[in-house]
Amino acid sequence: MSFILNVQPKDLEGTQILKYIEIATKAKAPEIYKPRKGKVNGNLDKFTPANIEYIAREGGECLKLFGYEHLFIK
Repeated sequence: MSFILNVQPKDLEGTQILKYIEIATKAKAPEIYKPRKGKVNGNLDKFTPANIEYIAREGGECLKLFGYEHLFIK
């Protein structure tokens, strides 16, 4: 904050912003998103052959770029 406000750190002493910084750094950050563990093709049974064909056709370049193209080759 001292950089953003263009002041020396000592100049923040006694200010409201320092109180907010102290509050924010004392509290444990909430866990907003917890990644789940999954497996490749774990939900494949939820897609019809037409869905798979559509994804392969429309997502071709992205699938290649991210290395998922092999999942759509029979």
